[in-house]
Amino acid sequence: MAIPTLPRDGARTQVPLMPPIIPLKVTYDASIDATTEITLQSGTTLVEITALSQPICVRWGTSDASVATDGYSFIVPAGSTTQRPLPPSITAINFISQTAGAVLSLSEY
Repeated sequence: MAIPTLPRDGARTQVPLMPPIIPLKVTYDASIDATTEITLQSGTTLVEITALSQPICVRWGTSDASVATDGYSFIVPAGSTTQRPLPPSITAINFISQTAGAVLSLSEY
């Protein structure tokens, strides 16, 4: 039987299963629309994203994005939370919803 190990990010560094207790910043946005960009705090290495009202597509990076033309990095299903290590050189995240008014919670660690 294999011994379980912690997940690893793109740089092969182990990522803890629980984030630090105090986030660098918490953002609650009840007006996610076609695309909403959030600039991350300096020092952010892990994000916790919760889609409260409807699915939200997430695209790493600073350029405005649309699912139809640019695609997305991953989807957070409605009513769920995901934790993701931040890819290198990323300073912002674009959140895209199918209809206006999606509710999002973003914690930066």
